[in-house]
Formats: sequence, structure tokens, C-alpha cells
Amino acid sequence: MASLPENSADTPTSSTGDPQAALAQTLTLLKSKNDTSRFVGLSLLRTLLDTHVLLRNDPITITRCWGAISPKFLKKLLQARRTDKRSEDEAHNMVTLAVSVIHAFTVLLEQEALEEQQVTELCGALIESLAFSGAATRVLALQALSTIASRPKGASAICQVEDIKPLVEAAVEDELAMSVIRFVLTSTMKYSTGGDEESTNQTQAKGDGIIQTLIDAFEGKDQIRLLETIADVLEESQVSSRKQEVTESMLVHDRAPF
Repeated sequence: MASLPENSADTPTSSTGDPQAALAQTLTLLKSKNDTSRFVGLSLLRTLLDTHVLLRNDPITITRCWGAISPKFLKKLLQARRTDKRSEDEAHNMVTLAVSVIHAFTVLLEQEALEEQQVTELCGALIESLAFSGAATRVLALQALSTIASRPKGASAICQVEDIKPLVEAAVEDELAMSVIRFVLTSTMKYSTGGDEESTNQTQAKGDGIIQTLIDAFEGKDQIRLLETIADVLEESQVSSRKQEVTESMLVHDRAPF
């Protein structure tokens, strides 16, 4: 697969060209079944949106572009790693491109669209990418996750991610990562009582699992931020009945032998 073009001026999306023609070409590439064409299409799209304000501010155009992007392909890019046939730089470029495109659309899409499956199904791969991204790309990934988590279905999708550890580990040092977890836990506690008993229990178990993973990650570290986060979550979710359970869990954990 091709790597990210180094010079956007060499592409058909140059600011001196016809943006509508470039858009049409980009959409064709994005809809291709060929991975290299899709990759080039994403690269052109990123340049188009960066260069042309009118396209970026047109909701219809943004919806068309997002609809042309394959979520499966974005996840494939997010999960790109070094192999015998792929260099470290190529894998890095793939992850960086996917994150930058997802970040752009979390900003440009209508709020309701952030709760659609095409967005929420990317959460797991976005979280996984945190462990393999450079600092700048990690910030974009966390900003995208924060935007998604601000919506109830987005928070629920993140809560359901099988391996949330990369996000939790980032939260130990990164306030933006902690804000994502805060969104997720608050939403989980707010809406965990709205369904049937089985789904409620599953949601609460997921939330409890995140809290326990967070407690484990902060072991031996300054726990003030952890305590503040838990307190904020309990206050914002207004689930007073859960306060004692969580507090007792933390006290038991603190008393456990090392």
C-alpha cells in the first residue's frame, strides 16, 4: 500500500485547481475496492478539507464524503503495524492518516451522526492505536474519542470496547484521556438503569471493570486525580446509591497486600 503523499501540492487537490473536480475524483477513489486507491483517496480528502473552507463548511459535502469512506478500511489503517512487507514509517503513516481523517469528521459531522455505527465502531481501533501513535497523533485520537464519548451512544460504544487498557494507561498522565473515561463512566452510570435487568447488569459490570482497571493503573502513583475523577463521575451521574460501593471497593483495594 502506498504511504502518505509528502507534498499535497503534487496532488489534484492543489488549491489552484477545481475543488469540485477534485472532490469527484476523491469520492471515486474512496469508493474503490482497491486499498491503495482508498488510501490515496483519504490523503486527497484530508488535503481538500484542509484547503477549501467552502467544502469543509458544507454539511451535504461532509455527509457525502463520510458516507464514501469504508469504516472497515479505517480500522485496517488504525491497526497497521510493522511487518516483513511494511516498514515502521509506512505503518506509522497509515495510523496517522486514519486518525487525522476520523478526527476531522468528528469535528465536521452533525452531532447526531457521531452516534451512528459508522463512527462508534471505530472506537476500539482508535483506543488500540494510542499505544502505537506519536504524540501529536495521540492527541488527535484522544480528541476524537472525547467528542464521540460526549454522546450517549458513543460513550456506550467505548464502554463496550474489549480492551480499554491503552486508554486507561494514557489517563494516568494525560488529562484528555481521563476526560474520555469521565464521559464514559458518567454516561454509563446515568443510563445503566434504562434497560432490562440483564443489560443493566452488563453495563454496570463494564463500568465497574473500567473503574477497577483505573484503580490498578494508579497503584503506587499520585491518586488525587483518580479520586477527583471518581468523585466527579458520581456527582455528575447523580447515582448516590453507588458512592458507597465504589468507595468500599477502593478501600478494600488499598488494604490488599502488595
